[in-house]
Amino acid sequence: MYNENIRCEDGVVCVQLSGTFPREMIQSDKNLFTPLADACAAHDSTKALVDARDLRADLATTGLFQAGSDAAQLMRRGIRIALVARKEMLDPFFKKVSSNRGGDVGVFTDIDEARQWLSRS
Repeated sequence: MYNENIRCEDGVVCVQLSGTFPREMIQSDKNLFTPLADACAAHDSTKALVDARDLRADLATTGLFQAGSDAAQLMRRGIRIALVARKEMLDPFFKKVSSNRGGDVGVFTDIDEARQWLSRS
C-alpha cells in the first residue's frame, strides 16, 4: 500500500511517503510530482520537503529518469524540492537528470540538512 501525507508547516509543503511505490505511476503520462505541485499552489509555497525514508521503491534507470525529469518541471513553477531518503535509496542519476533539466532538487539523508537547504532560498 502506498501513502502520501501532505501538509504545510511554516510555509513549506511537507510530504511523507510510505509503503510501496506503485509501478503504474511511473508508467503514467502524468507528472509524478503533480500532487506536490498542487499542494504548493494551494498553500502559496515554493518550497517542498519530501520525506521518502519510509518508502519502498524499485524505479530502475527508466523510473529514475522519469522522476528526475518530472521533478525538474516543477522549477518552471519556481518550486524547490528537498528530497530525504535512506542511503541505500540514493542514486546520483536522479539528481543529475533533474539538474540537467534545470531542476532545483536537493537530495539528503538527513531531514535537518534538507530543511536548512530549503531555508537558504
